[in-house]
Amino acid sequence: MGPPRTTSTARRALAAAWLGLYLGVSTAHLSSLAWLLFVPRGLRERLAARIVLRPFARYSLAFAGLRTRLVGREHLPADSRGHLYVANHESALDIPLVLRHVERPFVMKQSLAKTPIGWGALYAGSVTVDRRRASSRARSREQAIRTAARYASLIVFSEGTFGHADGRLGAPQLGLLRDAHAAGLAVVPLGHAGTRRALDGDRPPFRRGVEAVLVARPAVRPADFADAEVFARACWSAVVEAVREARAAVGPGWPYAADPGAEWA
Repeated sequence: MGPPRTTSTARRALAAAWLGLYLGVSTAHLSSLAWLLFVPRGLRERLAARIVLRPFARYSLAFAGLRTRLVGREHLPADSRGHLYVANHESALDIPLVLRHVERPFVMKQSLAKTPIGWGALYAGSVTVDRRRASSRARSREQAIRTAARYASLIVFSEGTFGHADGRLGAPQLGLLRDAHAAGLAVVPLGHAGTRRALDGDRPPFRRGVEAVLVARPAVRPADFADAEVFARACWSAVVEAVREARAAVGPGWPYAADPGAEWA
């Protein structure tokens, strides 16, 4: 079964108006919080998680009409720093979905910094990366490790872009996970399903009324692994298992035709 058919012209116009309203609300909200840039690091990230990331996630999901459910809440650490949260990526709605339940900054592509959520994410300590440049990727990895260790744990979408059309996960970028092992940062594996049914990648229209499920699994700790490569692969294998559990919770159908770990060994 493929994705739902494209909406009519009238519904597209309504969706565009709805999106314009959403962007207006986002811009007004996040532009009013520029004073956060003058708050000392550490305190800034904690404040921004509450007054930037939390409301952004909630009204974004409300605008999209996406219902969410968290499985494994007990696996989410209480500490605000010292971890990486690693998740799969299938839709632009992944960001508000994960932020709704894990109020932490994230590693984001550089172009996102030009959008309202990008501004707010920078307040909270998010790290930008230009994936086309090796120097930017290296700098971003260093900054991400430093931020997670000193100021605020980070959310990472290790595929770097949306997964395959048939539901297979993309090849993960494991460099940051290897760095986490060296830095002694634990990794919390996250897997989700359902967001792509609401928004296919980043291309409208939205399909409202969809449920997305986020699964958190126990943290993978560097002390349990002598080798950084084995640690990194164990982290991603746990993400794959969490995705399988999330897909079982939302039920079969498009776009989950293939096993998420079909290309992962």
